[in-house]
Amino acid sequence: MTTDKLKRLRLAGVVSLACAVIMFAADVIMLGLPVSGSEVADYSSLANIPDWRLRLGGYGAFVIIVFVVGVWQLYEGIKPAGAWWSIPPFLLLSYFFLSGAIYHFLIPFMGAAVKSQSQAQGAGYEAMKNLIQTMRSYWLAPYYAAAISLAIGTVWFAAAILFRPTHFPRWMAALSPGIPIGAAFLMTRWLHAAVVGYLLPPCVHFATPLIFGVSTALLWNVKVDSRSDYHIRKRKDL
Repeated sequence: MTTDKLKRLRLAGVVSLACAVIMFAADVIMLGLPVSGSEVADYSSLANIPDWRLRLGGYGAFVIIVFVVGVWQLYEGIKPAGAWWSIPPFLLLSYFFLSGAIYHFLIPFMGAAVKSQSQAQGAGYEAMKNLIQTMRSYWLAPYYAAAISLAIGTVWFAAAILFRPTHFPRWMAALSPGIPIGAAFLMTRWLHAAVVGYLLPPCVHFATPLIFGVSTALLWNVKVDSRSDYHIRKRKDL
C-alpha cells in the first residue's frame, strides 16, 4: 500500500463520516414526524410534510452516491483476502447504498401523490389511490433487491474478515454493514411512537457513522508495507 493510497483511505473515511451525518439530517428533514412506524411505512405521513422538506431531503440522493468511496475503503481493508473475497462485497454493498439514492429521488413524487389524494374526492380520490398503490408495488422489486444485496454483501464481507487475511481484526466482522444497520432498524421498533417517526427514517445512518468511523480508525495508520501489517493474518490452512 503506497503513501498516496493511505492518504486516499483517510480522506475516504472522513468524507464518508461527513456524508453519514448529512444523510441522517436529510432523512429527518424529509420524513421526520411524531407518527408511528406504520404511518412512515405506508407513506401516509407524507401528506403532513411541507414540499420544501421533501425536496431538500430528496436532494440527499446526491450525497448518498458519495458513500461509494466509503465502500471502497472497506474494499481496500479486505483486499488482501483476494479478488473473489473482496470484489463481490464491494459491488453488492455499493448497489445497496446507490439504491438509496433512487429512493430519495422518488420520495418527493410519492409525497405529491399522497397530498393530491388527501385533497381529492370521488373518482379523483380513487385514481390517486390506485396510482399510489402502483408506485408502492413498483418499488418492491428494487427494495427487495437492495435488501438482498445488503444481506449477501454483509455475509461475504464478514466471511472475508473471519477466514482470510485482511487489514481488519476479526471483530470487525461484527460491523459488517448489514449487522449494525439491522440492529438500528430493530432498535426503533422498541421506541415510543412519537419518537419512532423521527428515528425510523434515518435508522440506516445510525449505523453508517459507526461502520465508517471504525474502519477509518483501523486503516488510518495501516503500514505502507502491507505485508508487515499486524492485522494481516496468514492462514496456512486457507
